Amino acid sequence: VGCLGADYVLLEAARRNLNLTEAAKALHTSQPGVSKAIIELEGKLGVEIFARHGERLKRITEPGQHVLKSIELIMREVGNLKHIRGAVQRPRTTAP
Repeated sequence: VGCLGADYVLLEAARRNLNLTEAAKALHTSQPGVSKAIIELEGKLGVEIFARHGERLKRITEPGQHVLKSIELIMREVGNLKHIRGAVQRPRTTAP
């Protein structure tokens, strides 16, 4: 889930800025690293997340919107599972 969370943060920063340099600044990393990570994720998923003009991001694609929504839902459910785990884990007492 950690990797999925990182993918979400990366995609959200790129979506918000539509500028890889600004996304990299927001994430305190390099522009080539952001670009490479997006291209690798698109390759793994087999969809183009961003429409590009040359190397510039133009807009998020419809499949890209679905990818972001799906990751967001997964992250929310992981949060719910952690909440359930915390509610269920109570100190055990030993029987007298």
